[in-house]
Amino acid sequence: MATARQLIARARDTDNLGTTIVGGIGGTFLAVFYSGIDLIQAIVNLLVLPLEALGTNAAANVTALVGGAARIVQQGALTTQQSILPGQAWAVGPLTFGFSIAATGAGLFIMSEILARAPTSDLIPFTFTDVPFVGVDEEEEGSE
Repeated sequence: MATARQLIARARDTDNLGTTIVGGIGGTFLAVFYSGIDLIQAIVNLLVLPLEALGTNAAANVTALVGGAARIVQQGALTTQQSILPGQAWAVGPLTFGFSIAATGAGLFIMSEILARAPTSDLIPFTFTDVPFVGVDEEEEGSE
């Protein structure tokens, strides 16, 4: 990067002072326009990056939910296949596939029931053991 003295010496070496002034004014406008472009990009990134992160994480959540269930069913199918092969002894044989589907469905049902429940102060879920100083005050909710 040139120092101020080098720029002055270079301006002194030009044949025409008008060329130097036009170049300086043009450089100033160019710097202003570049700053404006940077400002617009910052505003767009302020809006786009959170939405991009939301989309990426929503897709990851769906993949985890559906993909996890699919992996359980796939493993059940593979175990069923191995238990049917000649020479293999397995406790439940072909019923393994049905059990994997039932376990997946039960897991999804339990998760949906837990997510659908209202917040409580239960110490152990599904036992109705309320602790008065922990969690939500349920008596105050009903009086509203």
